[in-house]
Amino acid sequence: MTAKTERTRAEIPSHLIEMIYRGTPSAIAIHMALSGVLLWVHQDHQQMEGMGLWAAAMALLLALRGGLYLIFRQIKLNYQNLSLWWNLKIGMLFLTGLVWGVAAWVFMPGHAFEHQLFTVMMTIIVAAGAMSYLYPIMLAYVVFVGPMALIVLAKLFMIGSELHMAIAAALVILLSFFMFYTKRHRDELLSNLMLRAENKNLLDHMSAENIAVRSEYDEKAKIEKVLRQKTAVLNAVSQIQSLFIAERKPNDIFNETLEVLVSLTSSEFGFMGEIDHDRDGQPYLRIVAATDISWDPSSALIHEDIVHGTVKFRKLDSLYGSVLRTGEPIIANDAANDRRRGGLPEGHPVISAFLGVPLYLGDKMVGMFGMANREGGYDVKLLSLLEPVIMATAGMMDAVQVKRAREDDQLKIESARVAAEKASQAKTEFLSSMSHELRTPMNAVLGFAQLLQLNPQVPLHPKQADSVEQIIKAGNHLLELINEILDLSRIEAGRVNLSIENIDVHEVIDDCITYISPLAEQLGIALYAGVPRAGEMYVHADRTRFRQVLLNLLSNAVKYNNDNGEVRFSISKAVFGHIRFIVSDTGPGIAKDKQEELFEPFSRLGAEATDIEGTGIGLTISRRLSELMGGGLGFTSKLGKGSEFWIDLPAVDVGANEEERGPGTSDFPKLPTGQHTYLYVEDNPDNLRLMENVISMIDNAHLITAHTGELGVSMATIHKPEAILMDINLPGISGVEALKRLRANEETHNIPIIALSADAMEDDVKRGLAEGFDAYLTKPMNLTQVIEYLRLASEGNLGSEMVRDEYLE
Repeated sequence: MTAKTERTRAEIPSHLIEMIYRGTPSAIAIHMALSGVLLWVHQDHQQMEGMGLWAAAMALLLALRGGLYLIFRQIKLNYQNLSLWWNLKIGMLFLTGLVWGVAAWVFMPGHAFEHQLFTVMMTIIVAAGAMSYLYPIMLAYVVFVGPMALIVLAKLFMIGSELHMAIAAALVILLSFFMFYTKRHRDELLSNLMLRAENKNLLDHMSAENIAVRSEYDEKAKIEKVLRQKTAVLNAVSQIQSLFIAERKPNDIFNETLEVLVSLTSSEFGFMGEIDHDRDGQPYLRIVAATDISWDPSSALIHEDIVHGTVKFRKLDSLYGSVLRTGEPIIANDAANDRRRGGLPEGHPVISAFLGVPLYLGDKMVGMFGMANREGGYDVKLLSLLEPVIMATAGMMDAVQVKRAREDDQLKIESARVAAEKASQAKTEFLSSMSHELRTPMNAVLGFAQLLQLNPQVPLHPKQADSVEQIIKAGNHLLELINEILDLSRIEAGRVNLSIENIDVHEVIDDCITYISPLAEQLGIALYAGVPRAGEMYVHADRTRFRQVLLNLLSNAVKYNNDNGEVRFSISKAVFGHIRFIVSDTGPGIAKDKQEELFEPFSRLGAEATDIEGTGIGLTISRRLSELMGGGLGFTSKLGKGSEFWIDLPAVDVGANEEERGPGTSDFPKLPTGQHTYLYVEDNPDNLRLMENVISMIDNAHLITAHTGELGVSMATIHKPEAILMDINLPGISGVEALKRLRANEETHNIPIIALSADAMEDDVKRGLAEGFDAYLTKPMNLTQVIEYLRLASEGNLGSEMVRDEYLE
């Protein structure tokens, strides 16, 4: 093997490996930075030992890569040592990807969903960043990303929730895009390298030819001519390649390339086009550049359309059509009499000679160019001389097409993202509107029913009391359905705000058992519960959401039980530092073929045909809330023997401060002694009448009303009420605008103002509090809660923490 052959075999691989090694310093810096961010975000991670081992492994691996890089700089790659340095780089990349994949197992267990999602995002960032220096060799990128992706996906599948499976699917799609674009970039690089190598070989060949020709003195003129021609060809190749490298616009690239071809062939004019196919598979030419030979206004307009890519040549019985049909170049030096000719538009310049050249990339014809009217005509010798230029033009056209396709893909992705955001916003607006429209009549239904039930002046007959109780029960069931639909919508949109804290398990469990016991007694279900002592056991969770999930499991166990059945509540330690809360029942159980449907929204597994109330959403919400709190929800069930559901939540070793609770709603509150005047601004007559009846039941309390915001501001200025109940959606000025006017008036700016609105979305509550309301209550109103808030306002104790209904907490 000669030294030249050896050098040629190693040249391109050596260049690619050198490119990858040159990216080592920046890669190490990026890995160090991302590792630092990952460790910082998870600094409260409970498995500190695992974090330390992972950090040590990463540091050792990066140090080893840095050492290899320093050694690599001192050596010279050749055919003998090429394999060694290639294997070392592949090994280092595999280990690096492996360590990043292990990060999913180190940082994701036991953490909240935000930490899990952050770890997956870090994986995506690492994979995206690696594209910038590993694209020259596709295998290197696959070896790096492969183990990392497989380990992260394995972890996501192990967690197994629907949301985590969706994240896994999204991760696979993103990594597929990364692979796709890495391959595209690699192909572009290899194409340029091959062109460069071919140019170098051509120069070597020309040099050899020149040496041979110089030995013959009588061939001097011929040598000079060949040199000029080949030099012009090389300059043309270099100029064409530089157009794309300079990232010029596609129209500019094509036009300047055409000018180079016209000049190089000494032609009068020419055109260039991309190959495309119609629905029937027939090829046609979409013109991307053409010499301006317009001879009248209409032809001038056609030339302008070329800039926009709207001009298409479809006539196959023509000189250019012969190129499209056969895929072979054609030379017609007597074009006017050539049997392959087609007609020309009236006024078109005469074509005396024509050269049509297909442009191939591999076996695919991507386009063609045509030259016309070269003095002396065209020949095979010229075509052979143009071969490097033809190859460079084909490569340039394919590169432009690839870049255009990539930009189109990016536009489609962005368009899909915008459409998804619009759909989500539309869904939120629809739910907000429906919630408002449903809550307004529900306020009157439940309000007057509560008024009948609680009115001590006109006690109800037992049968009437039972009927009112049924109205309230049905109304609360409908309200529960509205609330759960909104809750599910917020969870699916990722807009649930959790207040994660250390919670005394005793408080929540005791509250839930106390709440569910009357229902169990009513249905004849024996309830056995092992409640830990106060201060004995703590979990890291959101108090309200923990109570919501546990109540849902207990309620289901009681409602869907057999006659004289049992429900048992117990606690046990679970894996990964979690506490498991178990609810088992002796009910009918769930058939295996229906268990997969259990967590589907609105799926009640046939219970909708019974008289048992339910929405079919509770378990779906409970499972997702458990996962958001860093735990999980699962079950086992045997048909005819009962079911066992459990919640896993992170355990903590420290106590938690007992939070203050909101006002109770079981009894009608009492107002402070003395006379009290309140203002209610509301345009709905039923709601006004309801509130008047409520206030009339309270001694020493007087209610004044206003049906518009403007009138409410005037009434507040005149009567100086102790507190104001304000609807948001009012005729004329809104409740928010009325609030602003009252706050701007020195006589009324200190009056407590409570929003009472059917706008019950979480964003509505936040906006209302941000505008300056002292509290925000939603319709249908809880009468005892409204009176309690008025009492607090009268005492000057209405705090900003009392801002929501119970279902929003």
